[in-house]
Amino acid sequence: MIAVKTLQSTRLRAKHYGQSSRLVFIAAFTLVTGCHFQSPTEKIARRLKMMASWAATAALVGDAWMANAVPQEYTLRTLREARQQLHENLKILQSYSFPPEAQRGRSDSPRRLESTVRRMIEAVQQAESSALVQPLHQLAEDRGRLVILLTQLTGTHE
Repeated sequence: MIAVKTLQSTRLRAKHYGQSSRLVFIAAFTLVTGCHFQSPTEKIARRLKMMASWAATAALVGDAWMANAVPQEYTLRTLREARQQLHENLKILQSYSFPPEAQRGRSDSPRRLESTVRRMIEAVQQAESSALVQPLHQLAEDRGRLVILLTQLTGTHE
């Protein structure tokens, strides 16, 4: 009797495991194909969102450094990472063909972000907080333009 119950329990676990593994496979397949088959607009929007996020990160750390809330080394490390990520995303973004609905709104803002963060790095290296004011304003302006471009592409503001 115990052997029969153990066998039934084992069969139930095996059946449940088979169903679970199928569900995991289906979820993984959907995730992979969903990412692979993004429309050009979705790919561009994803890159612009990443760039806007890194621009916000640079602005936050720049503001915090000006308020003496974070150390110089942390600020430099964060700004360098932001610049690197902006550069990589810009290279990928430039390889895409913008759809017609986005051509009109396409601007130099994504390209300017990297150079603005470079100027921020130079100001922090020289420990000149006053030299950070103008790049922070430029960063906010260019990030705003990215949000407008994203809205034009997706029809929503995220």
